Amino acid sequence: MKEGQEPFLIAPMYWDALLILRHTGMRFEDLAHLKVPDEHGRNGCLDQDSEGYWWLRIEYANTKMGRDHRIPTRTSDGVIDAIRRQQARVKHLPDHFDAHYLFRTEKGVLARGQIQLALKKLAPHLKHEEHPYVISPHQFRHSIATVWWSKRFVSTAPVFYLLLRHPRNICYSHLS
Repeated sequence: MKEGQEPFLIAPMYWDALLILRHTGMRFEDLAHLKVPDEHGRNGCLDQDSEGYWWLRIEYANTKMGRDHRIPTRTSDGVIDAIRRQQARVKHLPDHFDAHYLFRTEKGVLARGQIQLALKKLAPHLKHEEHPYVISPHQFRHSIATVWWSKRFVSTAPVFYLLLRHPRNICYSHLS
């Protein structure tokens, strides 16, 4: 999504949520529980190390693995911009659980059903062999795993596990 341009078909929050899922491979539950960065654009879910690399920080409380972890990202993939856009959107929304969740709405936290509905709206516009391509949020995780594996970003099972918290070195089908 370009600066100042509204996405078509789905609300900007869903578009940015999908962008983050697509470029990070994180689980939906992790996305839904990302914390809002502070006024300086750091802390919360964004972390920049001493070498200037960006990471998405995921707190253990709502993770499948039950521990904190970080996912690498970079400014060029749009993830940091998506987080900052969403940060501006939620600035005046109620903080229902006093947890500072990034993907919250007037009624609560972003739900899996909302993302699935957004993907269903996009499906007729995503064709595979002339048929609508129905995608689940988890398929983005498979896609990023395949990209990392094929480009040799991840060359060993332990590294694969550290990035995706996935115990097996499996290649998945890729969504391009």
